[in-house]
Amino acid sequence: MSPRREPFWSSAEGRMIALFDILWILGAVPVYGVAALTGGCVLWWAGELLGWPWAFAAAPLAYLGFLIGLVAITTTLARLLPKEKPGTSKVFADRDFFAFLMHWGLQSYVPPPLLTHIQLLTFLRVAYFRGHGAKLGWSTHISPGAKIWSPGLCTFGHLAYIGEFAHVTGHLSRGDKMLIAPVEIGDRVNVGAHANIAPGTTIGSDVRIGPMVAMAPGCFIEDGAELGPACQLGMGVHVGKGAKIEPRTFLDSWTRVPDGEIWAGDPAKKVGDVRPRKKRTSG
Repeated sequence: MSPRREPFWSSAEGRMIALFDILWILGAVPVYGVAALTGGCVLWWAGELLGWPWAFAAAPLAYLGFLIGLVAITTTLARLLPKEKPGTSKVFADRDFFAFLMHWGLQSYVPPPLLTHIQLLTFLRVAYFRGHGAKLGWSTHISPGAKIWSPGLCTFGHLAYIGEFAHVTGHLSRGDKMLIAPVEIGDRVNVGAHANIAPGTTIGSDVRIGPMVAMAPGCFIEDGAELGPACQLGMGVHVGKGAKIEPRTFLDSWTRVPDGEIWAGDPAKKVGDVRPRKKRTSG
C-alpha cells in the first residue's frame, strides 16, 4: 500500500505557497486594473478630442498610459511591502523568504515584453527600478532584455551599462535555502550581453565585463579590471585593480588576482602583467 499523503496545507511550506497564490491573484486585480484604466482614459480623451474612430490613432499613447499606470501601481505596492533582508532564509518556511517572495511576485506582473518597453524609455526605466528600491541615476542604462531581480538590493553607478539579456540578481536559490545579498556596480562599468552577476558581488569603477561572463556569489572586482568574454568566476573571487582576465578563463572559488596582473587558462594562472600605456610626448 502506498503511504498516505497529508494535504499540502498541513505544512508551513504548503500554507505559504497557498497564501502566495491567493495574494498574487488578488494583487492582479488592482495592478492590471489601474494600468488598464490609465490606458483607457487616454483613449477616451482622444475619442472626445478627435472623435471616433479616429481616436484609435492614439493607441500608442494609450499603450504608453498603460505602461505608466503599471509602473505607478507596482512601485507603490513595492514600497508598502517589507524590505528584503540580506542573509540566508529557508525556502517557503520563514518570514524573510516570504518578503522576498512578495517582491518577486510583484515583479512578475511585468512580463518581459512589457519590461522591455519600460526599459527603452529612460523616465519609465528610472521610475520603475527606483520605485522597486534600486539605487540608480538617469545615466544608468539597463538594456532591453536585461533582467534585474531583487532590485531593492542593487546599486548602479554613474554611466553604468547593463547589456542585453544580462542578469543581475540579489538572490540565489541553493537547495532549500535562499541566499539574499546586495549587488553594487560602480561608475562607468560595462556589463556585456548575457553576463550573470550573482548576489553579494561588488564591482568597482571603470570595470569591463565581457559577454557571457558568469560570476558566483561574493565576487569582488576592483577598479579598472577587465574580464574577457565567457570567463567563469567561482565564489568569493577577488580581482585586483587594473587586472585583466583573458577570455574563457576559469577562476576557482576564493582565487585572488593581484593588482595589474594578467591571468588565463583553466585552471587560471598568471601569464603576464598589464603594462601602462606610455604617455605621448610632443616634439
